[in-house]
Amino acid sequence: MHKDQTKTSSFLHKITEQSAAVQQGISDIVWSVNPENDKLENMVIRMREYVAQTLEARSIHTVINIDEHLLGKTLDMNQRRDFFLIFKEAVNNIAKYADATEVQVKLERKSNDLKMQVTDNGKGFEVSRQTSSSGLKNMKARAVSLKGTLDIQSENGQGSSVTLIIPAT
Repeated sequence: MHKDQTKTSSFLHKITEQSAAVQQGISDIVWSVNPENDKLENMVIRMREYVAQTLEARSIHTVINIDEHLLGKTLDMNQRRDFFLIFKEAVNNIAKYADATEVQVKLERKSNDLKMQVTDNGKGFEVSRQTSSSGLKNMKARAVSLKGTLDIQSENGQGSSVTLIIPAT
């Protein structure tokens, strides 16, 4: 530890990041299993909090538009978890990779479905490019678990859009 301060600092930084991620993960689990959070209104509060700490902390201007008629709708424990984790992954990807300055989150009713769209004005990416990361794969698997569809649109230099559509409850 005393011989290489740079290496020590790097390890401590990694430990701090991983500890924060574990703490956030536990918080997400506790939140998702709490039956008091079954209303979509509670999901929106959680989404706003997450955007504030993840995007706004990086000076990324974020607008969240919610169809007020949806706030009374309910999601069961598994739906809450999968829905929020898809949202969280989309926001994390923007924060880490997009170099975006603006993000728009929309939550609306589409026919008998619930539609969530997260759009950024960042640098975009090639959707078909294979990566070692499991983030996009996990998002798609969660969408299937929700009996929904996930559409990811992006072009280099044109930003990205993640759209989740699930049956409304």
